[in-house]
Amino acid sequence: MHLLFGASLIVQIALAAHAYRHGRTSPWVWIILFFPLVGSMLYVFLFLLPAIRWSGGEEASIAEDITLRRVPRGPFAPAGERPDSPIPVESAAEIEVHAGREDCPDCETPLKLDEHRADTIAGRHLRVVVMRCPRCGALPVRYFEIHQRGRIASLQ
Repeated sequence: MHLLFGASLIVQIALAAHAYRHGRTSPWVWIILFFPLVGSMLYVFLFLLPAIRWSGGEEASIAEDITLRRVPRGPFAPAGERPDSPIPVESAAEIEVHAGREDCPDCETPLKLDEHRADTIAGRHLRVVVMRCPRCGALPVRYFEIHQRGRIASLQ
């Protein structure tokens, strides 16, 4: 009996670690830990077997698509993720540099700049940058606002 409990615990920890490393922290880690048999079986059937079947997981399963979908954050979102909290920059060149340094929020692959446009949102002149992940296809959007040095200096 102790051997079965120990094996179950090791499997739970391994699956929870796999879920955590792949960004499925909520609710999958908790499901695996609080419902050991059912949670582990569900996780294996919904995530591990499709990834093995497609040899590398190039096509995501339906459950993975639902789990990894980014949820819009509230008013405390980091700078740049919402139009009402743009990232302040001094020139368009800084936008290109910033976009080149960012990694995919889902798979941590370096993002490529897909689209860079000027837009007016709620009376503010913003630069909207759409980036593309070459690995998983995610399309994160960042908002920037260009501040000229003279305008900032006159405000101080």
